[in-house]
Amino acid sequence: MRAIRVCIEIRPYPVVERALPTGSHLYALFDEAPLCYGYDRWRYTRDEVELHSWDELSDGDYIIAVRRTDQAPPSAGPSQFSTLCYTQLVNILTYDQSILLAANSFFVGKNAVLDEIVKFCAAYLIYALPVILIVLWFIFPKQRKPLWISFIGGLLAWFFITKWIVPNLIWFRARPDLGIIGAKELLFHRPDYSFPSDHATMLFALVFGLYLFKWPKAANWFLLYAVVICVARVAIGVHFPLDILAGAISGFIGILIAKVFQKQIEKYTLNPVIWLTKKVGLR
Repeated sequence: MRAIRVCIEIRPYPVVERALPTGSHLYALFDEAPLCYGYDRWRYTRDEVELHSWDELSDGDYIIAVRRTDQAPPSAGPSQFSTLCYTQLVNILTYDQSILLAANSFFVGKNAVLDEIVKFCAAYLIYALPVILIVLWFIFPKQRKPLWISFIGGLLAWFFITKWIVPNLIWFRARPDLGIIGAKELLFHRPDYSFPSDHATMLFALVFGLYLFKWPKAANWFLLYAVVICVARVAIGVHFPLDILAGAISGFIGILIAKVFQKQIEKYTLNPVIWLTKKVGLR
């Protein structure tokens, strides 16, 4: 039986080639590639593949994943449930990509001034955060506790959940490939993990923390600050919307952890910092 080599593109992994036997009809499944995107790159859709046999496909044809139809159909139970979950996940990721493309089309490429504003909000506005926190620390001394605990909660969420647990143990999601999905590139970002968003983790940790510790006025302003930055980062294509949502959830979890260990955080971090600032004359 003759074999042909068919390219199967599974993002974020590179394109691989597999030798596939000819002689039986095919149909495409999502269960080998639940996390892929770039559908316009595939030469055959599922319905079209069902109409072809192996020997009608040529070298280098793009399909998703294939299985011979003479195999036994999936039995009811875990395998069927797994296939359904994968299909739903692909649908979610498709909508996720569609929102990114819509935001990119709306904000990017309209005019040079708007491009620079979006670029500044996405890449540089975050650098104002340390200045904002320091200013609030000295202007509102009675609010140092909620400000500090919220900040520590954001650090915990960023370091343990966003930076280590999720990309290493749960799901490493690469940055959006703008060339593949057809978006306009406004700013290059190094190709590291995208899910969850670092920016969203810290910003929404501060938002949730300030709401939790009864400083709603500051929380409202931080919410506006977070939304502007996160929307801009989706618009320029360095994050998918789900990355932002996951970052917000990560920040919320970090605040809950900080709340549980509030006394220890105050004793071992907040009180020494307050003592040090008084010691050097910064009250």
